[in-house]
Amino acid sequence: MINKANIFIYFYTYFSVDMIFVYTRSYLPIYFSNVIKIDTTQLSFVLFLSYLALLIHPLISIYFDRKNSKRKLLVILSGFAILMNFSLLLLNLSSLLLFTIFYAILLASISISTVGVNKIMISRSTDINSKNKSALFIQIGSISGSLFPIFIFLISVDSSNNWSIFFLMGIIFTTPLLLFIFLLKEKSQNSYDVMEEEPTKCSINKKPIILISLFLFLAYSDKLFSYSIKPWISTQTNSTFFSILWFILILIYTFGNIIGGIFLKKLNCKKTLLITTLIIGIILFLVPFTNFSFFLVIYGAYFFISGLFLIKLIPYKMELAQNRVFYYQLMTMFSILASIIFIPMGTYLYKYIETEIIIMISGILIITSIIPFYFVKLNREEDSSLIY
Repeated sequence: MINKANIFIYFYTYFSVDMIFVYTRSYLPIYFSNVIKIDTTQLSFVLFLSYLALLIHPLISIYFDRKNSKRKLLVILSGFAILMNFSLLLLNLSSLLLFTIFYAILLASISISTVGVNKIMISRSTDINSKNKSALFIQIGSISGSLFPIFIFLISVDSSNNWSIFFLMGIIFTTPLLLFIFLLKEKSQNSYDVMEEEPTKCSINKKPIILISLFLFLAYSDKLFSYSIKPWISTQTNSTFFSILWFILILIYTFGNIIGGIFLKKLNCKKTLLITTLIIGIILFLVPFTNFSFFLVIYGAYFFISGLFLIKLIPYKMELAQNRVFYYQLMTMFSILASIIFIPMGTYLYKYIETEIIIMISGILIITSIIPFYFVKLNREEDSSLIY
């Protein structure tokens, strides 16, 4: 049986993390470009250095899989680091040097916190019902955390154009994370650590792992426009419209997750991923040839298909890894590398190339990603098991 305090901590951890991501990945690009007008060439270098901290994610995952004696302590320390560095980051946005330091530590701390909470969740969940319940609260926390900053923005910035209030509210609503995380219960008396089970002894075909890793790197090239599209939309309309649009897009993405997880769960993962990847690539490729109104329609379609894509990708990666943590994290590493490379690159290009062209380049790379994925060959038993 799941501890009720843990359920709330699962919720609030992901609420805080996704709220921070909306602040740093959705609203800070607008603030940097349209308010204080930081040079994107310098900012691209800053983002590259900061996102290098994401490389800690697979390393900390492997560490937590092998050791659990200090798991709770690391989660508590990472919660403190999240609060401190998020606060310092928002208070020092005019200094790119300080922003680089605090943002890098913040990203590393978030990786430690989420991985640690996930491992504790798995070890505390002794049956499928408890796992589903925990996962549900994580999803609810993520969605709530993504939507909540939008309401704060509409109340604070749009009413008085006071970004300071907006940033202060973000700090205030992150603070309870540090208090709640002390209540986290790590071990259940009648449970065992699922992640410490012996991995399967059968040999694993490494060629599909390599091809999928290359596929993931190219498929996540939509990170190329993740910075530029926010200030671009805000410039085309206004910050109020952007906030309302972002609210709707998050709901569309969530709806795509639900459709993929419930109604399309019997479809073959590989075929579904191939189709959704191709559709996403084509949608993004067509952006320069559309007007802004039609762009909003196809951008909504992009969010919906992306929701379908993600819900089918996770079980596919798990099946390919065959319970081998190293291979799962290897695949995850390439999606992380996509963020490290494409986000700074897109930020740099924003100064010299129109956003529509950046989006089209991303679409071409995503379409290209289906080439290595197409050549992934599994035996019939593995292929038939890749159903979500």
